[in-house]
Amino acid sequence: DAMTCNWPVDTSYSSPDGPDPTDTPESNNVPTPPRSDNPNEGGTSSCHTCSNNSPCTRENIDNGEFYHSHCDANKFVQCDEFGGCHEMPCGAGLIWDQDAMTCNWP
Repeated sequence: DAMTCNWPVDTSYSSPDGPDPTDTPESNNVPTPPRSDNPNEGGTSSCHTCSNNSPCTRENIDNGEFYHSHCDANKFVQCDEFGGCHEMPCGAGLIWDQDAMTCNWP
């Protein structure tokens, strides 16, 4: 039998004798950070969506600024070199970290 890790979906371990009840998690749910509609909540930078306050301006693109915070912490905005705006999801349980410019653990 091969052992695999598919966290956070299933973090239990099954031995040949069955699962060890002390290793079984109480819940497999990944917490979702609350959505903020306040552009300045949690810091001084504003949040963006492609339909409202799009960051994909010529100035930002010329400055190499292609990744921006979204108003939903589970997403980020990615601009392409032509000014196209794309709302991208973070992986399960991750939130956008503008300082690190990546999706990160809360």
